[in-house]
Amino acid sequence: MNDRPDDDEALYGKLQTAIRSGHVVVYTDQHQLSFQGSPVHRSEDHLIPLLVTMGFALLLLLLGGLLAGLAGMALGAVLHWAGASHFVAWRIRTRTQAYLLSGLRSLEALWKMGGVAVGMKDSNEPPCLAPRGDWRRFVRRNLLSNGAR
Repeated sequence: MNDRPDDDEALYGKLQTAIRSGHVVVYTDQHQLSFQGSPVHRSEDHLIPLLVTMGFALLLLLLGGLLAGLAGMALGAVLHWAGASHFVAWRIRTRTQAYLLSGLRSLEALWKMGGVAVGMKDSNEPPCLAPRGDWRRFVRRNLLSNGAR
């Protein structure tokens, strides 16, 4: 079903307001969104944690000697292994939400790619998953009904 463009703008406005107010939550799949060509991917998200841990290990090596440097490298490797994916996921989630809120065309482009879902906060209803889910129907059902926010 093709919606009228003015109807899409009105639905998008409702969704935008609900996301900003916190009534709708944006979920992301970093594995689907973190690739060259994705509008929310940045290579430096993967490099910054590695450079920080390597810099820390180098500083320990120079100030504390070989044993301290090796301990710093081991600690840095564990921290990178345990924390880098969380850092990348946080950066992608933040950038994806900003991108979705930047305009209807951005929402449509990202929705076609997948890796995004919108859901009502504190609801048992499953989120609306891109690209198969219909975000317009989600807005009509959850934001334009009697309990609209």
